[in-house]
Amino acid sequence: MDQKVGIYQIGLQGILPRILYVGQSQWIEARWKQHQRYLLKNKHHNPHLQNIYNKYGGGFTYAMLEECRISELDEKEQYYIDTLKPECNIVLDVKKFWERKLLNPETILYDTDVLGLEIDWKPKKWHRWVYGDHVRV
Repeated sequence: MDQKVGIYQIGLQGILPRILYVGQSQWIEARWKQHQRYLLKNKHHNPHLQNIYNKYGGGFTYAMLEECRISELDEKEQYYIDTLKPECNIVLDVKKFWERKLLNPETILYDTDVLGLEIDWKPKKWHRWVYGDHVRV
């Protein structure tokens, strides 16, 4: 397996195909497998992505958006978050995320609990579709 550095997306195929999540990795194929493993175990760090996975039984697609240098990861990820407006990204400002030192960029995020990182998240209309009518939008 070649080590690919870059930006990736997780999408939902089917009736309403859409982009759910944009991320960055220094080893994209391994990161995809990590997402899949945590989703299957119902232990994904992103509760919105996990709930969609649970409700629709997967149907997720993984795609490379752009290969880049490690030094460009934050800039490129921010570009794709701003452009594609993925529905499930919790942190919407990559620079602010690292500035708050919530995670060290050198750290591999295997068992890190990042549920408390909903600093930029606000409910969206589609949440009622996934979570039910009790969600305030």
